[in-house]
This record gives sequence, structure tokens and C-alpha cells, in this order.
Amino acid sequence: MYKRMLTLPLCVLFLLSACSPGLPEGVLTIPLDSETGWPASNISIAVEADGDKHIAWSECPPVGTIGGRCHVVYQRTRSGERGPQLIFSDPDVTYSMANIVALNDGRAVIAFNKSVTSTCVAHYAIIPSLIVTTPTINPIIPGGATVSSCYGKPILATNGTTVYSVVDKVHDSKHVSYLYRKLLPSPASSEAMVVTSNLANVTDINSGLVTRVDA
Repeated sequence: MYKRMLTLPLCVLFLLSACSPGLPEGVLTIPLDSETGWPASNISIAVEADGDKHIAWSECPPVGTIGGRCHVVYQRTRSGERGPQLIFSDPDVTYSMANIVALNDGRAVIAFNKSVTSTCVAHYAIIPSLIVTTPTINPIIPGGATVSSCYGKPILATNGTTVYSVVDKVHDSKHVSYLYRKLLPSPASSEAMVVTSNLANVTDINSGLVTRVDA
């Protein structure tokens, strides 16, 4: 009899906890705050096997703001606390559409579009496990002359050690192809074509490419 009476309160407690308002079990709120306080958009996240989370997003000045261009913010966290943060910014350059992948050794690779005028060029940076200064920003395609769409993120794919990036190459308003390049463990000397646009066609707009790296 005692066991039956004990079971009833436990069931009631379970039902109350299951129906209580708030976040679902295991869900964390992670503050995406930077020094500017500008609105955030285009958020990407990569999670290491040990639980460290690498987050990247874009911030643009509110309408009416004098001066300032969009920049990219990187933040690391484990359990929702604000960890190390980097801001990729330049008063004369727009950085936007960030993407990120995490490596097994604690590093991360971030990619984003860089724009000075109305055209974008895909760039990347390797973020070390111990952040001391802002890492070097390099064009994904050597030479930096490959123009990509400003409305899509550079694609990154990794298996934890090897990283590839794929970017679209805009020939004109009706023709788009795709190039890829290995970035790690050592960068390939040049890019390769993965999807070729047939420039003889009136329209050959390739889009929606997805990539993965196996073991």
C-alpha cells in the first residue's frame, strides 16, 4: 500500500514538471552580444565533440546610422556563457554572411563575404584555440578576383581535420558556376571547378549546392 501511495505523488510531480512553462530540457539561451549592439543576422554555429560551440553572425548598422559598415562577429561558448569574441570589421569594407566549422583540435574556420562596392569576394580565417589577436583574413580563391553572390554564405565542410570551401562564381546575372578549394590541413595552391556553367546557354544559374567531407 505504501508503494502505491508513493507512486501517485511522483506521477503528479512528473506531469507538473512536463507541463511547466519555460525552455525545453537541454535548451540554453546564448547571448549574442558585441560592443556595437547592432542587430544580428545570418547566424551559424558549429559544435565540437566535447561541447564547445563556435558561433558566427553578421551585424549591420541600423537604418539612419552615420558611418560604419556591416561586420562579422565570432563568439565561443560552452554552456551559454560569453566566451572569447572576435569582430572582423573595417570602416571601408563590408563583411557579411558568415559561416563556420569546428575542428577536432579546438580551432575553427570562419568564412564570409567581403565587399567594397556592390560585388562580393569570399574570404576565410582560421581561428586558433587560444585567441590572442584577430587572425589573418585571406581570399578563399587565390588572387581574390572571383566574384561571388552577396546573398549566400561561402560553403564550408569538414570532417574535423580537413576543411574544404565551395564558393559560387558569378559570370553575369544569368550564369553561375561553383569552385572549391581545400583550406586545411594545408591550403591547396589553386581552386578546382566542381560545377561548370554553360555560358553558351541563355540561362544557366546553378544554386543550392550542399557539400560534406567523409572520413
